[in-house]
Amino acid sequence: MVATVSDSSTAETSRSLHHEAARSPALAVALAVCVGVLLSAVTPLSSLVFALAAALGLLAWFAERWIGPVRATLGLLIVAASLSAWWYDVRVQDIPADDIRWIATDEGRLVHLSGIVRENPEWSPPAPQRLSWQREGTTRFTIRVETVHSRTAAIPVGGVVQAQLNGKLDSVAVGDRVKVVGKLRSLPQPRNPGEFDFGAWLERQGVSALLAVDSPGAVLSRSPASGFREHLLAWQSMARARAARTFASLQDERTHAIAMTMFLGERRQLPEETRRDFAETGTAHLLAISGLNVVILAGWFWILGTVLGLGERGRQCLMGVGLAAYAILAVSSPPVLRATAIALFALVASGVGRMVSGQQLLAVAVILLVVADPGCLFDVGAQLSFLAVLAIAAVREWSLAHPADSEALTPDATIVSPLWRSAIRHLALLYAVMLAVWLVTTPLVAARFHVASVSALLLNVVISPYVGLLMLAGYSQLVLGMIWPGFADVLAPVLEALLGGLLATVSWVASWSMASVATPGPSEGWLAIFYLLLAPILLMVRRRSWRAWSLRLAAVWIAVGLAWGHLAARPRELVVNVSSIGHGLAVVVTLPNGATLVYDAGGSGRPSRIAEVMASAIWQEGRSRVDCAILSHSDLDHCQALPALMELLPVGAVVLPQAFLDFTQPVVADIVNAASQRKTPLRVLAAGQRLQLDDEVGISILHPAPRREFSSDNAASLVVLLEYAGRRILLTGDLERDGLEAFLRKPPMPVDVLLSPHHGSRRANTPDLARWASPDWVIASGFDNDLRTHLDAVYGGVPVLFTSQVGAVRVAIRETGEVAVRPYRDKE
Repeated sequence: MVATVSDSSTAETSRSLHHEAARSPALAVALAVCVGVLLSAVTPLSSLVFALAAALGLLAWFAERWIGPVRATLGLLIVAASLSAWWYDVRVQDIPADDIRWIATDEGRLVHLSGIVRENPEWSPPAPQRLSWQREGTTRFTIRVETVHSRTAAIPVGGVVQAQLNGKLDSVAVGDRVKVVGKLRSLPQPRNPGEFDFGAWLERQGVSALLAVDSPGAVLSRSPASGFREHLLAWQSMARARAARTFASLQDERTHAIAMTMFLGERRQLPEETRRDFAETGTAHLLAISGLNVVILAGWFWILGTVLGLGERGRQCLMGVGLAAYAILAVSSPPVLRATAIALFALVASGVGRMVSGQQLLAVAVILLVVADPGCLFDVGAQLSFLAVLAIAAVREWSLAHPADSEALTPDATIVSPLWRSAIRHLALLYAVMLAVWLVTTPLVAARFHVASVSALLLNVVISPYVGLLMLAGYSQLVLGMIWPGFADVLAPVLEALLGGLLATVSWVASWSMASVATPGPSEGWLAIFYLLLAPILLMVRRRSWRAWSLRLAAVWIAVGLAWGHLAARPRELVVNVSSIGHGLAVVVTLPNGATLVYDAGGSGRPSRIAEVMASAIWQEGRSRVDCAILSHSDLDHCQALPALMELLPVGAVVLPQAFLDFTQPVVADIVNAASQRKTPLRVLAAGQRLQLDDEVGISILHPAPRREFSSDNAASLVVLLEYAGRRILLTGDLERDGLEAFLRKPPMPVDVLLSPHHGSRRANTPDLARWASPDWVIASGFDNDLRTHLDAVYGGVPVLFTSQVGAVRVAIRETGEVAVRPYRDKE
């Protein structure tokens, strides 16, 4: 009897799934396609296995009359999953034997190559306060490689390289065939925990390797475009240049940068502070060309068609052609392709008199995107975009299916007039949409970007009508300005005023103390279960009981995640993370009681990038603030990222040596001003003083002596000793010369881990220091790997770890006194 009931239940479930697939065929196929891509990415199965599975599924579909419709439908879904897995394997994981990545190396090798320029070179001016060798600015462009030249022959190769050239290059355009000499490097891999995988992102853009070019003179020759593909690229580039000129009449640099970002997807001009303000207020989606842009632009073309007196079919054709042209103009980014595919499919369905659900439209877009780029499903931007559209479609279908419930959102008709009642109802539905999008996307945003925007719930609803008006003005200037440049000059004051209002509002909200909350974010496992639980709601399955249980279980799972984050016991240990940031020093220390200490925050890269690396190290340890930041001295490669870090995380106090306060250095003024704005106290410490952040950890200042002057900032570096469970770690900054001589007059003090002073330099790492410290491990934060021979000789065979080779180094001292040293990338 039990077996009969079970079989009956199983059969009923199978029939239900079959009906769901029949009711939403594109959605079922899209889900199968996503499953196939995921299987191909996480399993070692070959493309031959997926091809065989597709053949078996196809046989099952043809045998419907013998095996029944349910199994036949399942066979068709297996075909979709297998084909998508095979396609992902072919496009992403099977690399051709002649691809240029096979001859690239991590260190770089000198090559002479020729190929075709894929995009116009873009020059980035040098950032303020860059180190002396970084003040020329850089030019970036991509080259589709054709040959690599040796002394005797030209070897055919394939693939795309991203060239980065020191200086400004004006003589090259899209479609040109060029010959270039430079150092060919492999795509970078993450070198720090939680770091953005820039190499994987480049690979998704079709880039195989990097090419470092010394100067414009290394571009040896060029010839104009010749083939059809090159002419097409050149045409697209000219169209984008013409589109960019429509915004040239905007006077303010910030509003011009936002216009270029919102309407053309050109983000390089956008100031870092503006990006951060939009991210913290939950309005970063406004800076990405997405479905909202396509909807506004479609409405603009509809209005234009009405003004021109076109009929319904004429307006639909105008919208279709206009949206397709815009997708090409926006360089066919995944969000634009998705939104354009949805819009065009909806137009076709409307033209043939069919009503299609939002989930079905999104499913078609997913299938088309996977065909164009199967790796897009792993892009966080695409994931957030899909989730947002699903949430919007779910709320829309709920309001259509439950008119009584949606009417309950508005006041009684006896209280307000019908016009106000309609306005309130639409506003309530808009807020329901925004709330749904916020609830669905916030966990993923918190996991990937470690921020939860509280102000987004209110701000997005309030500014939605304003943003719609702004986008209508922006697209009017773009389209009409491309037809006749005079229109752009006429419309520019209106657009500039609207953009200025948006920027002022976002900046004001971002200044609120609770506009956003920094958070380590949920784990990957928690995310996977959360979205699986939400699937019946987002996909609007027919059974209401499934949706109800989905909502209940998701709420319980959120509560479990919050409780676990507060109650889960963490091991009591002292953790020191030495970040890999090129030439510089950035150390994050997590104390057993949970307090966080930072020792130096600088490097040769962008300050914002260094700050993000350090913040990721903090988030990886489950923390979301800095209790104290210690700066050893005022060199840029040791302190320039602290203001950017203070933008990301609250900092409790900043500790400095007396010699740091040299206000003739701009970086010192920047740090003091950043601390003053946030009311962060500054403390000046010297040898003999201690910090009390954890009763079980000794944090002692060993150098410099109070009121003692040295020959340089390096010599006066603040040296810190950490002691826990009978173990010692010495942090030395750039200690050298007369400062090092004075330091070594102290009684010898054996340490377990020594942070090599001055990035491993010869004059700072002397035999006297090696005898004084007698370290078991030495960590050098720098990229001068030629120093290895010197350090090996000085420290007598003690393991020496260069962050440039092994990535970040994590040192953990457990409460038992055990020391664990773990490089992020173990190449030793």
